[in-house]
Amino acid sequence: MRTLLPAPLAAAIDWRTLALRSSAHVDKRLRQHFSDLLFTVRIAGRLALLWVVFDHKSRNDPWAVLQLLGCEVGIWKQLLRQKPRPVKLPPLIPVVVHHGPDGWTAKTELAELIDLDGLPPEVAPIVAGLQPKFRYLVDSYAGRSEAELRSMALTMLGRLTLALMQFVARRRAADAAAAFVRWAGLVRAVLAAPSGQEAITAISSYLLHTTPLDERELGELLERHVEPRTRNIMRTGASKLRAEGRVEGRVELLVGQLTKRFGTVPDAVRARLQAAGAAELDRWAIRLLDARSLDDVFAD
Repeated sequence: MRTLLPAPLAAAIDWRTLALRSSAHVDKRLRQHFSDLLFTVRIAGRLALLWVVFDHKSRNDPWAVLQLLGCEVGIWKQLLRQKPRPVKLPPLIPVVVHHGPDGWTAKTELAELIDLDGLPPEVAPIVAGLQPKFRYLVDSYAGRSEAELRSMALTMLGRLTLALMQFVARRRAADAAAAFVRWAGLVRAVLAAPSGQEAITAISSYLLHTTPLDERELGELLERHVEPRTRNIMRTGASKLRAEGRVEGRVELLVGQLTKRFGTVPDAVRARLQAAGAAELDRWAIRLLDARSLDDVFAD
């Protein structure tokens, strides 16, 4: 993350204090476009929040700055619900990480979206001063070459993850396969590192989800250019992806059924459904047949 921030800020952060706080602060309506991670750090001994947002959209949203501002306010509101309640809000540093074929063109400052044209010269500064001030940093990998990415000061897994996101995902099968071969040496290095098998499992799931490569094609690439045993690791990833897809489908079906019976499903119930396993979902689906209320479905 040192590479994401302006050098003076990165130098001022005590990186030994970096700790993952939580994720999923992005509004549920935006989750198909963004995911995020929130970290706590210390700057000159004081608490600060480092919020890293990953953009997954193929096109820049001109209103992204407004959406991110709403999420940032939500993070602060969560802090105010804690006990003891903070006397002041810690500073929050938002960074958007973008990958894709095109560069980031959306506005990064809220002021750029506020229309002050036509106001009298003596009025415009007053109105501008009353508007909220918000901006975020962008780290875009669009336009960077593979050589530039190879030279970045990242961990092996970090470098490989960005390479797959930028140069392999969302490509035609032949182009994805060719790019994967170019990065196969780094895949071998990641496999040899601690937790290498878990990393390959995750990578395989990602590639099966974001490229036209099927299990056979990806298995052959892994076996030929990485190591024979990685084909079996990939199968594990494929099985996990299918299982996650089945569970996700059950959640959506159950939400629809609950909505039909009882009206709007509260966010807390949706979160409980998304965190549940297949056995719990099946149990609740059976209870739904005779339940008279939403509480009856989830009664322990």
